[in-house]
Amino acid sequence: MFYLSGWVPAVFKRRVKRSLEDLEEKLIIIYKPIKEIREGLAPPTYLKNGYLLRPFESIVKLYGIPSYNELDPTSFVGISYMLLFGAMFGDVGQGLVLFLIGEFLNRRKRRPNLGGVLARLGISSTFLVLSMEVYLDLKMFLKRM
Repeated sequence: MFYLSGWVPAVFKRRVKRSLEDLEEKLIIIYKPIKEIREGLAPPTYLKNGYLLRPFESIVKLYGIPSYNELDPTSFVGISYMLLFGAMFGDVGQGLVLFLIGEFLNRRKRRPNLGGVLARLGISSTFLVLSMEVYLDLKMFLKRM
């Protein structure tokens, strides 16, 4: 006899069932919702973020992974990091260099966290300085009219 216990995110429950259906007559599988878990047992945290914010999960993990019931701060960290970096380091040329270095690290060196963060910061730096230029040019144009 063998006993195995584990955690499966609800979004992967169907996939786990499909992968184990060949062994169905040899296994007893019991799925329990979070409400039925005994007190004192905390489920692990599953951070699920989109393509844009996924590299910033590594920064959040440096400070500690939030518990299961807490809010995932990755979206706040990623968006504020990109906006503040772009505002302080607003340069098109250096932003493009950061983007290229980030893409190189991401694709060639297989460093998706560092490469992803650098690429997004480079895009943010380039985009914010270009948007500020457009705003200032538009303001000057309207002033002359």
